[in-house]
Amino acid sequence: MSSKTLLIMRHGKADGQIGGRMDIERPLTELGRKRTAVVANELMKKKILPQFIITSPAARALQTAQYLAELIKLDETKISINDDLYFKTVNDYFDALYATSEECNSIMIVGHNPLITQFANFFLSQKIVDMPTSGLIALQSDARTWPEFVIAFKKALFYLIPKNLENEKT
Repeated sequence: MSSKTLLIMRHGKADGQIGGRMDIERPLTELGRKRTAVVANELMKKKILPQFIITSPAARALQTAQYLAELIKLDETKISINDDLYFKTVNDYFDALYATSEECNSIMIVGHNPLITQFANFFLSQKIVDMPTSGLIALQSDARTWPEFVIAFKKALFYLIPKNLENEKT
């Protein structure tokens, strides 16, 4: 029996709303790229990699997904943009999960606070207050389908906080 692994990630650090730029257009900063790389390196070390990434259409989320995919050598065709992950409801995150092909046993969803934190907390017994930028939670279950994953017993594999990982290396 194969297991399902869900990686829940908040987008990397983004530029502020300057020069009349719309929120959806805010790009990833160098710090956002650096911390996303820290997370990608940890995923490769742990050998827990997504086969498919679902992301919000916001520039900072899409750039986070694309950069992480590049670093872990995941083909860009394995990234899906879901417009409903951009500040709609937490139910849209569940809908994105339910719609994922059962052939994918490991997926990542990249989104925004507060919804990404609410989505992660649904699965966690120890709740988190606020998912940091480039933060990632990995969950695993023996569920056979993604809808079953939601109700099945899940094990939290790890919680990556890039700022803490950076501090460990110094």
